[in-house]
Amino acid sequence: MKHILMVDDSTTNLKSAAEVLQPYYQLSMAKSGKQALQFLKKSIPDLILLDLMMPEMNGYSVMEQIKLNPLTAGIPIIFLTADSEQASERKGLQMGAMDFITKPFKAEAVLGRIEKVLQMEDMRKNLLGEAKEDLRQGQISGEVEGKQNYTDEEVWEAVHKIDHTMLKAYATWEDIKKLCKEAMEYKTASVCVPPSYIARIRETYGDQLKICTVIGFPLGYATAAVKVFETEDAVKNGADEIDMVINIGDVKNSRYDLVEREISAVRAACQGKILKVIVETCYLTEEEKIRLCQIVTKAGADYIKTSTGFGTAGAKEEDIILFKDNIGKDVKIKAAGGIRTKEALMAFAELGCDRIGASATADFIK
Repeated sequence: MKHILMVDDSTTNLKSAAEVLQPYYQLSMAKSGKQALQFLKKSIPDLILLDLMMPEMNGYSVMEQIKLNPLTAGIPIIFLTADSEQASERKGLQMGAMDFITKPFKAEAVLGRIEKVLQMEDMRKNLLGEAKEDLRQGQISGEVEGKQNYTDEEVWEAVHKIDHTMLKAYATWEDIKKLCKEAMEYKTASVCVPPSYIARIRETYGDQLKICTVIGFPLGYATAAVKVFETEDAVKNGADEIDMVINIGDVKNSRYDLVEREISAVRAACQGKILKVIVETCYLTEEEKIRLCQIVTKAGADYIKTSTGFGTAGAKEEDIILFKDNIGKDVKIKAAGGIRTKEALMAFAELGCDRIGASATADFIK
């Protein structure tokens, strides 16, 4: 069901619109421009019905603020007005409004205009998606498929980007010791291990290797307070790097404010250690991936990471290209999940991943 935000200072108008729209759409309401802008920090609707004449902040001013924010600039807007002057309509259309609805409302006209605008927006998104996919496929073909033979130097350079990983539920201390010895031999970026082994690794190997661990792993639905505690405990025990899983439910509920708040809280708990944010791309739409790139950047994380390796799919080349287009300049990329061959390792390294999560490191250098 499409989500509409209606902004109008009249309670009567809001009630009238609710009777017409709620059988067909999810409807949220705001009684002022300021309320609407606050709402948009938490949720992104499919369409905004915006009253033109409101006290304190009129519709033009609200629309201007919406269009200045890259996260909300693309939301289609229909103005609601009792003003039938052509000058008002012309100004609104020049600012980017999709249509005007004149009050008092007529149910059939309102529903028809809303349906038309939403159909146009769906067509626009589909065309844009097809164009982006064509571009990505061209990039992938040019950047990845063009080269299959790699020098030893190129392979070793990629190996040094690996977080050498052992996160199986039944991992024993013997498994962890083998992992650490391989990491030191191959000079991988770190070992990525369960939190319960951090202190023992630090005690056994000192500063001979970097220790990465996972927080909220693998499903991400622990509370923010629990993730903060896990992070503080991991750092106290000797972790150098933290890979946290976001709450996918918050993403699906469009509670991006909670996602950002959680990442920021874990960032603070890291006490300067490296933070990588696992977004689990296999469960996300393209719009959600783009929004998370922006949130990970804003929250101050060091890396955005594709996957836990426990979801329905792992790292994909097209997601790396999408990340590169949407993360901030100080955010790096970690690919993880399903990277089991030398060819896959090199593909992600060539796409620009600064870290790669893998457990088959020994196989890459044979």
